[in-house]
Amino acid sequence: MLLELLLASAPLAPAKVGPITLSEIVCLADIVVVARVCASEPVATAPSAGELVRQFHGSLEIGQLAVETWLKGAPTEQPLVFVNQGTWACDVTGAEVGERALYFLTREEAESGYQSHLVGYAGRFGARPLHRVAHSGRGQMQLRTDIGSGLERVWLGGVGLPEDAPRDNSSDSELMHSLPFDWLKRQVVAEVQAQRAPWIELRARTGAEGDPWEFEVRGDRTATLRVATADGERRHELTLSQRDWRQIRKCLRVVTSRRRSRDFGAAAEGRWARDVLVRSDYGVLAIRSSAPPPLSEPDFAAFDELWATLERALPDDAGMRFAERAK
Repeated sequence: MLLELLLASAPLAPAKVGPITLSEIVCLADIVVVARVCASEPVATAPSAGELVRQFHGSLEIGQLAVETWLKGAPTEQPLVFVNQGTWACDVTGAEVGERALYFLTREEAESGYQSHLVGYAGRFGARPLHRVAHSGRGQMQLRTDIGSGLERVWLGGVGLPEDAPRDNSSDSELMHSLPFDWLKRQVVAEVQAQRAPWIELRARTGAEGDPWEFEVRGDRTATLRVATADGERRHELTLSQRDWRQIRKCLRVVTSRRRSRDFGAAAEGRWARDVLVRSDYGVLAIRSSAPPPLSEPDFAAFDELWATLERALPDDAGMRFAERAK
């Protein structure tokens, strides 16, 4: 009934869930676990919440997960709390009590997410954060035991797999298929390990105050900023938000797909005030403050947004500006 109401109230403009790979959904997830739904109940939403939660007609289904195995993230207080229903027309999140699955979960910001609109959240769940199933429910992969072989299989849809994945396309649905859980589990563990390596490395000879700095973003969205000062090294550890991570990937994809040269130079006087080297999966970009080659407006916009996103990810006390952008 809830799904019918959501579909009926959905806007006419087309909307759909974009493609995502296994590597990407591992990166987006703050936590990856094998877990069973041990409880689920509607929790009232605050009357003053506005449009954000009005579509849920006064309550939001909140589930709890008893974790069997942690594949990503440090073990925390259990059960894990998560939104156990779709929040828009193409969100397939939803599980019955007792259902067991492989979950890719993202952690909500307590001050800005659904958690802040749930009545009595702290009284029911204490300090445990609220989670969402990654990529509109595609991060909820049901586990079943094959009757014939006795082996465990995982059912998933909408997540791109490597070409050598041992798919089983016996399902009637073209959107769903199953594969051996042991294989997928090994792939997830390998991705978690691989994503601890640097994904973006920024190096500059001079910073905002003439200090050399290094900024490293790893594949799991964790990052480190190091600034060499006269008094020693200033270091900041942070985790990029999903939104910033997606935007950085988009910007790098734009500038590397539009130009074959790996030396992009500087766009104009004042655009970039220092030499920066960017190494990423999309190529090596040398961005210099001298001898600027002509760049198109899309390149300008992509670079500007790249720097703005990286700066936005930094803590307020970092005191860093990656670029001097034109007014």
